[in-house]
Amino acid sequence: MPGWDRIDAVLALLRERPEGVTPGEAWRAVTDAPEAGEAEFRWDIGTLIATGSIERDGALWRIGTGTTAEVDFGAGPWDVPDEPPQPMEEAGGLLLREGLWRGGSVFVPGARVWTAENAGHLAAAVADRCRHQDDFLDGLWALLPVCSDDVTVLLAEILALGMVPIGSADLAPVVKRRRVAVVLDEVMQPAGLPTVVDRAFDHGMAPPGTWRARDVWPDVQFLAEFAAMWLEQPEDVRELSREHEHAWYSLVLGAKGGEAAAQREALLYFGHPGAFVPVFSGTDKRAIAEGLATEIGYREPGETVDATLARICIAVQAETRAEVDFYAAPWRERWRTTALDEPAGRAWFVRDSYPGGGDFLGEWLHEGVVTVPVADRTGEWSSIGEGDLVLAGTRDVAHVGMVVGPEDTGGDDVRRPVRWLTERRPVELTRLAGRLTTDLERRERVVEMRADLAMLVALARALS
Repeated sequence: MPGWDRIDAVLALLRERPEGVTPGEAWRAVTDAPEAGEAEFRWDIGTLIATGSIERDGALWRIGTGTTAEVDFGAGPWDVPDEPPQPMEEAGGLLLREGLWRGGSVFVPGARVWTAENAGHLAAAVADRCRHQDDFLDGLWALLPVCSDDVTVLLAEILALGMVPIGSADLAPVVKRRRVAVVLDEVMQPAGLPTVVDRAFDHGMAPPGTWRARDVWPDVQFLAEFAAMWLEQPEDVRELSREHEHAWYSLVLGAKGGEAAAQREALLYFGHPGAFVPVFSGTDKRAIAEGLATEIGYREPGETVDATLARICIAVQAETRAEVDFYAAPWRERWRTTALDEPAGRAWFVRDSYPGGGDFLGEWLHEGVVTVPVADRTGEWSSIGEGDLVLAGTRDVAHVGMVVGPEDTGGDDVRRPVRWLTERRPVELTRLAGRLTTDLERRERVVEMRADLAMLVALARALS
């Protein structure tokens, strides 16, 4: 995101500007980049508008510091005509706002089914009864006997929330509707599928291969656990996450679970669609940001990949005057690659649980890193090189990635950038353990997997 100080200084100067000073001249006067001018200022203003950080009332601009300025900017990226929300965005936002954020129900108006107690019960029941069921109906019949009417309604709405982003190539619209219908058939209260959600089932956004049929129960468990966690937060924390994308980002990225990476990205987008783009893969987000970087010319120091993508979206939409689909031509060809580079000859297991509890696999997937606390920077960690493979995870699930850069020692953790190869299809450690030579039960945070390199290469190719 652009720095508040620069935007504030430019607007303050424009407010007091002598006759004839342009926004570009004001921008150059307060920045260290003499080549930066009016176009750069327009793009930064456009980014602030798109993320709700600055408001415009005619020619009057207001930002967080209270500075105002009467400025006529003319045409710019903020003048892209307003488009009605896409069916996926509208349905996902409705389920979040009326359900999770307000505690109500979309399928049973007037009911209050989104409670911490109901969500926690559903998450625990899924984990106990159907977490590893590949067949949806087998899992459902095992689950329903321990679900109250309200918990069953919550299950239907969480199912819908999880299926709305899925493209028809991975899950047919008729299957989405049938799954919700069979759950609602077990509800005693008058319940129905709203038109906005029904219409969204025909769409979806994720490219083929993002979801598998067997993902349904792990996705339900993740979303139920996230709902329980969010609903247990103090009201001021929940309010902050509803109002500000950075607070929402912290809660979503901090949620446990490495199997539902796409659902985590979808939650970011549904919560704050002005700040996050509808790309449901952290790996794809980074590839798009790198492949289309020329559309914006530069990245702010420390800028997150989501902020970069928001600016790219604004630039592309301003140029094309239309919504952008990064998975369609001509944009897809500029960033997408499927090749797996040959590793340098070593492989490592990196455990993601930190002292004191908590796991970070979801955050690693989104940010494209693996980390260890500075205090745990051992010789094994220092031996990891670019091109090496890492198997990262804990408990039941892990992911395979390739190290793509040097370590970063800033902050409390040491980080290595990783291109995740199995983000869409996590590795189930319980099924993999019998094929491994390396003992993953060892207590060390980093373990070399010398004898398992060839198997990990084959696994990454099969799942990526």
